[in-house]
Amino acid sequence: MRSVLALRGVGGALQRIPRGLAPLCVVAWMALIWQRSSIPDEGTTTSVLWSTAHNFLHAPAFGFLALLAVLCLPRADAWPRLGRGGVACVLAGVAAYALVDEWHQASIPGRVSSLLDSLTDVVGAVCTLGMIAYLPRPSACDAGLWCRIALGLGLCVLSAIAATLPDLGR
Repeated sequence: MRSVLALRGVGGALQRIPRGLAPLCVVAWMALIWQRSSIPDEGTTTSVLWSTAHNFLHAPAFGFLALLAVLCLPRADAWPRLGRGGVACVLAGVAAYALVDEWHQASIPGRVSSLLDSLTDVVGAVCTLGMIAYLPRPSACDAGLWCRIALGLGLCVLSAIAATLPDLGR
């Protein structure tokens, strides 16, 4: 129960950010993603493992974007209300920005624009939202949390591999 309580504490601390400031956090993170996506790829490392690891990093970056977007949602009992509408808005926003990010990367020398990278972005967001939805449940326990973390990591790795495979022929 220690892990669940620790993450509930982190979530509670994040919920102390005023909702009016939450969109600024989202925009700041999006700007950081944009800046990182603007760096040309020198093409110095071409291993499959490196490419997969690079693609995998999309998941936590966009998972964190989803976490910040959740701070914009209405709250109840110091936790976001993750109804269908809220989840749909967060996922639509993350997916839209993932597509914008890939469009942006298409104009950067050495960068590859791929819809499969956007899939990894959305998988990271879905996994994050799943964790956020699980933590406030009275039945939440460490075993359930670690199971969800393992499942989420596995899905993120699989999506990163799927995003890497088409690049192998380039």
